[in-house]
Amino acid sequence: MNRSFNLSFNAYGVCKIDKRGKWIIETDEKDAQVTALTDHKYMLVSSPPEFGDNLQQTHIINFPEEANTIKIDKDAFGKSVFEFKMNNPSSGFNLMRWSGLLFIIVGTGWAGKNMIKKT
Repeated sequence: MNRSFNLSFNAYGVCKIDKRGKWIIETDEKDAQVTALTDHKYMLVSSPPEFGDNLQQTHIINFPEEANTIKIDKDAFGKSVFEFKMNNPSSGFNLMRWSGLLFIIVGTGWAGKNMIKKT
């Protein structure tokens, strides 16, 4: 009996960014067949061993238009890994970072002032 279903979702936060600015997606799919459909769209087909290789899973991965130099590789365990370059998502002025630094400076100054008063 053939049965199929479609599930579609946006997976935000699945990418890692290394120190060199390279984006990495680890798929956890061992020995998967990867096919490039377009420059930014890939199809990954796998048959998980936990289902006796009787189930075929097809994943469509859409990369953002800003992604470039998309490379498909395998890690040490034979799992598919996508690597690509894209601009850093943070802006030039990070409000939370500067607010945190300001609070550290003010807190240090306040603690120093209180220590001087006590002596």
